Amino acid sequence: MKIKDKIEKEFKTLDDKSVVLLDLNAENYFEAVMHAVDFMLKKGRKGVFITVSRPYKYILREMQKRNIATENLLFIDCTSAMAGEHDGASCTYIENPAALEEIGMQIGSLLDAIKSEEKFLIVDSISSLLIYNTAPSIKEFSMFLINKMRLEGVTGILVTIEKDVPEDIKRILIAMCDEVIYV
Repeated sequence: MKIKDKIEKEFKTLDDKSVVLLDLNAENYFEAVMHAVDFMLKKGRKGVFITVSRPYKYILREMQKRNIATENLLFIDCTSAMAGEHDGASCTYIENPAALEEIGMQIGSLLDAIKSEEKFLIVDSISSLLIYNTAPSIKEFSMFLINKMRLEGVTGILVTIEKDVPEDIKRILIAMCDEVIYV
């Protein structure tokens, strides 16, 4: 089954406002993330895309290549500022991916700025955040995010790369999320 078909099949069965763990293998990871975002946008949702794994400008270029409409998408770029990038109309730059508190505050601000009841948040990826943060801080941050999404009625997609997340964190994510989708 093609990645796009698998993502669509799995996402169509989700309840609105679900929090999903999207556990991907490294080979399919980027393509699956692009299809997940496209699916949410085509459902009429407006969202926040947190990118830790790749720069905002790269993500935007790849979305444009795939004809993914990005006008209803805001970005938080956690890596480009370290390389000196700071400008983007629909992007908020975080100085460092270890600044979890700042990321959390920006998520709140951007979600508040979206004037829609149909919101989503995608974190690409928990695996990449683990490069810059300790496992306990990622556990705490993940729990914060999941609870925030539930309280605000936001559909959530947390992305992990299947073998890059310690088992204790993976167990917590699986237990807290409504669904786990393996691609």
